[in-house]
Amino acid sequence: EAWNEVCTFDIAEFADDFMELTFDGTYGNDTTQMIFCDYRITEYSNEVAQTPLAYVLKDMYGGYSRFEYGAQNESATSRIDNKFLLSSEYIYVPSDEIPNIPVYVPSTRDVKYFQIISDVLTETATETISASTTSANRFRYCTIPNTDVVRIKIDGKPEEIWIKHLPCTKYPSYKVTFINSFGVKQDMWFTGKSSESTKANTIDKYKRNTLIGDSYDTTTHRNTFLHKNGVKSIDLSTAFMDESQNVYFEELLLSKQVWITYDSQVLPINITTSDMKYRTSVNDKTVSYKISADFAYDTINNIR
Repeated sequence: EAWNEVCTFDIAEFADDFMELTFDGTYGNDTTQMIFCDYRITEYSNEVAQTPLAYVLKDMYGGYSRFEYGAQNESATSRIDNKFLLSSEYIYVPSDEIPNIPVYVPSTRDVKYFQIISDVLTETATETISASTTSANRFRYCTIPNTDVVRIKIDGKPEEIWIKHLPCTKYPSYKVTFINSFGVKQDMWFTGKSSESTKANTIDKYKRNTLIGDSYDTTTHRNTFLHKNGVKSIDLSTAFMDESQNVYFEELLLSKQVWITYDSQVLPINITTSDMKYRTSVNDKTVSYKISADFAYDTINNIR
């Protein structure tokens, strides 16, 4: 029913059903990362269909906006046009890693890369990212040429990304990949202290008949398990960072799909940490973050 002669249709949940994001360790060329939504309206006069209006072409992606941004309508797309799809201009990576920086390119853009040479910030390379007519390539990831790049900028746009390198530590590094508020894959590195544990889950147990004639074997289990399994958990922490990473950790906690690169294998995890203290260098002097997660499957394979 129209209100003030305006009728609004919300198709967000319907469109979201078509975007089951997956991650196998590769970036880009993901056919479910965004979809095209083409629609047109047919008006009726006295119950007679009129000539359909022209098609309206829209890009739809599986992100979300904050309450403070206002209604999640078509005007919200201006938030991502020709921009890096990160919520902060700073990102941390280990010194020997090249980050994966997502960008939305509905029109062809030049991405410029900068390094510090003789203490001077110098442009060293340019990448032309072409606009694509396929949904798989609408969201792209910058091809950063080497680990010395410290700044990335889209030509003609004010947005830029600064890359900060994490120092080497005695602890193993874990890369956690999650779907951020823009609906794309984003990496976070945990290079601090970590620990792992396993919790056993008893599904069914029963009392077993151990009688053999008029006797029984005292080494046989009387109380035993019909089914038993477990879930592996991991606690992760970062090196010291600045408060620009607060927004990333908020998005990580709110993300429904998260993976960890563990022993060179991408595995799904569920973040079990449910709250986060927003840290600042003024209050906390040094800023680091900790999370806990369960691997999103049973330890004993029960998929048959």
